[in-house]
Amino acid sequence: MAKVNYNELSNAPRNNQSDGNNYPVKFFNLKNGEDAIVRILIDSPDDFDIRTVHSVKMDGWQYGRNVNCIMENGDSRTCPLCVKGEKLIQKLYIKLLRYTTTPDGKIEVTPMVWERNRFDKTFGTQPLANHISSYGPLSDIICRISRSGEGLNTVYTPTFGLNVMPNSKAIYRDDLYVKDTSLFGNFDVLGVSILDKNYSELSHFAQTGVFPQRDTTQTPTDNGVGTTHSVASGSTYSAPAQNNFASTANQYETVQPRTTTTTADAMPWGRSDEQFSRPRRY
Repeated sequence: MAKVNYNELSNAPRNNQSDGNNYPVKFFNLKNGEDAIVRILIDSPDDFDIRTVHSVKMDGWQYGRNVNCIMENGDSRTCPLCVKGEKLIQKLYIKLLRYTTTPDGKIEVTPMVWERNRFDKTFGTQPLANHISSYGPLSDIICRISRSGEGLNTVYTPTFGLNVMPNSKAIYRDDLYVKDTSLFGNFDVLGVSILDKNYSELSHFAQTGVFPQRDTTQTPTDNGVGTTHSVASGSTYSAPAQNNFASTANQYETVQPRTTTTTADAMPWGRSDEQFSRPRRY
């Protein structure tokens, strides 16, 4: 699966299709009426983590699962799910530091990832690029994200600059709301929120609607989490490594967190965090 370069895609047309464990990372979500205090760890478009995936239906998953696309050089024949006609989606994964206030008045910081569609009207690549032009590196800015509405009527509203606004900078101090990017370690969404499947496994799924069982052994990985390394039954052929997806852009449309705490005098916007096992689709 390719990690896509934003600058190579910024002028590409959009089609009519709709849309180890030492560093535990949680998935960000808000309920209707909630808000959160965060830092968005994106300082330039080069930091955009854009992944090309297939969204497939799977038993036990209401919203389906994202699976890596292994298409190479724009040739859809190299990916069994492309051959089957499963639509391609470009997802943007945003790293956040979320701040909550504990009952004893300390600020707790949790590393989180937010899954958005690349073309999201508020937190897609173009709006975020505009925010970077307006505010500079977003990791230097403390932001409130508020949610209103449900389903397709969901709206996320950002308020940037809480640590620089005259009426709030005394509260949202950088020494209290610390920017500790080391909490993410080597975390990668591939193999966590995106299923990492080889050619044989994707072929099996395309034919049967289920992935083959694996002979598994637990081995350490370099993506920041402990994942299962395995070999699927059946054919062992895997499609070659991918290169550039820019030429095909027109086809697209848990454990407790490691925390850093500091005492605060008054933090009116803090709220207890809630764990989510996977990202939502809206």
